[in-house]
Amino acid sequence: ATGTAVLGRALTGSLAAGLFAGVVASFNEYRLVWEAAHLQTLSIYWFPFVLLGVHRYLATGRRWPLAGAALAWLALNLSSVYYLAYCAPCIGVFTLVEMVRLNRWQDGRVWRNLVAAAVIVVRGSAPFLWPYVQMQQRFNFQRTPQEIIAHSATIDAYQAALPRLAVPLALSGVALLAAIASPLRRRRRTAPEKPAFDPVLSIVMAVLAVAAVWLSLGPVVQWGGRVIDVPAIYPAF
Repeated sequence: ATGTAVLGRALTGSLAAGLFAGVVASFNEYRLVWEAAHLQTLSIYWFPFVLLGVHRYLATGRRWPLAGAALAWLALNLSSVYYLAYCAPCIGVFTLVEMVRLNRWQDGRVWRNLVAAAVIVVRGSAPFLWPYVQMQQRFNFQRTPQEIIAHSATIDAYQAALPRLAVPLALSGVALLAAIASPLRRRRRTAPEKPAFDPVLSIVMAVLAVAAVWLSLGPVVQWGGRVIDVPAIYPAF
């Protein structure tokens, strides 16, 4: 809740949006009921701090936020191999979008620092990941496609959950309106400035949210107990 709230505040310029984001991200039925029984998945709390550190580094040029992002990313990797695999692409996309949005993509020093941070994370994760890979190969630890499909979300499951998602979805709408309105109010009171609410960033975040839901549907998309003719993106990972 804290990490998401601070990240939301940093990205939108709205305290209300940040607080709503923190509440929705943490105090929802999925996290409080299902994830509470899966200790490694609770470690997702490192993820918003990684994004926050990357954003603050690119916004300010100071290295200590990048160091914090690297440490949070390393902790995320060491807490859950699942998040090591699935959060890395999102971190990469977020970093590239922020570099373009904040006009830092042509700065060679920024690229060098980001590469150095990534190398530190990889080198710190590898000694713990390599034995895991060796044991997996030796004892053939793996989930079968049938197990993955059985544990994946389905479209009708999302439909059944919608009534209980009404409050988080409503809060998300309020947070979005607050994010839009806050910089507009500041512009009316003070000299013109670039609004904190950025449509490009919002579109990218929306795309990542849709991709996350799409990924949760697993190797095949199911509805009503049968596979439907909709492509799945999970196999690409």
